Amino acid sequence: MRSHKSRCTYIAGLIGQPPEHRRNSNFYKKGRPIMVEKMTTEFCSNNYRKEPVNKLQKLKEDVGHVASISTTEGDISDEDISYTVKEIMLCKLAVEISRKMRGIQFTWKNRGNNNPMLWCYYDDMAFTMGFIGYGDFNTHVASEEPEYVVYSHTIENNKYASYSDPHRMVKTIHMNKAVKNACRYLRNGTPYDVAMIEVYRAKRNFDDIGSKLFSTKSNVFNNLFTHEKMFLEFKHLLEQGHTFVDPKNQALAEDFVKVAQEEKERQKLELNLYHVRVYMDGDVQMFDVIPMHDVQRDPWNSMLPDSMKTYTSDTLPEDIMGKVSVMSMVDEESYVDGVGYKDRGGNFYVSQ
Repeated sequence: MRSHKSRCTYIAGLIGQPPEHRRNSNFYKKGRPIMVEKMTTEFCSNNYRKEPVNKLQKLKEDVGHVASISTTEGDISDEDISYTVKEIMLCKLAVEISRKMRGIQFTWKNRGNNNPMLWCYYDDMAFTMGFIGYGDFNTHVASEEPEYVVYSHTIENNKYASYSDPHRMVKTIHMNKAVKNACRYLRNGTPYDVAMIEVYRAKRNFDDIGSKLFSTKSNVFNNLFTHEKMFLEFKHLLEQGHTFVDPKNQALAEDFVKVAQEEKERQKLELNLYHVRVYMDGDVQMFDVIPMHDVQRDPWNSMLPDSMKTYTSDTLPEDIMGKVSVMSMVDEESYVDGVGYKDRGGNFYVSQ
């Protein structure tokens, strides 16, 4: 029986595998994924390049067709002449990787220069795993010949600064070694990574409402307590008593008290969310739900290990289903106070 630590490592190693492989492994129990017990900080980092998969699916490249194009001068048809030799060689690598990693998809990250790159991802995942490239990716001295590169959050190349792309790259001039590198390093983020990537956007929208109330309160305060008005009011208070010289100040004072009270009540609220990822498992609609507590205070420590639960549309709690239904009708990056937030990848953060 595996130890706790080795079991986590084993599970993490399976995350990058295609759905068919995962369902035939210990990553699934009775058709449902078991928990990955920690967040991969590198995957969530702003320095790590990734894209929502739903933004790329309509741009899939037929790498098999591109790989079949001849690189011999004069053999390229007018239809295929737009592809460079490096792009064709990169697609040949993609074809070889797809034979080892079933179901993997590719979309151009960069074309038209000396260093073409392809995003790598699975259709049923929320974000890309990384990318592959072919060319000269050295930062200081030019390489003697083009190299195949694999870029992934699981790579640490300490020859380069941690914020740079080469820090997350392995390079080789041999295609067969590049295929092995891709199989070894290309991995999806854990469900906890996916939840953490966009939670700050939900928090920002939540905070924006409080900020607007504070700004409104400050504007009303500034309009009410100008030097000239305060001079008139205090002078009158000293000479006559508690009546406003300018009747407009009565309305300003009422507005100030009203907004200040709203902001005070807002500050008492806690932001507790459920991160909900919706996907299809065959013909069955599935929901991965992760509770996130006290997000407005500390979003980075808002999740507990082993807290994710997986539901079908029949077992998902009605409150969560109702809020997901509401948020599914709004645009991505939309926030509805008291209901939730829909992120760039089509996932949901709904209020508890």
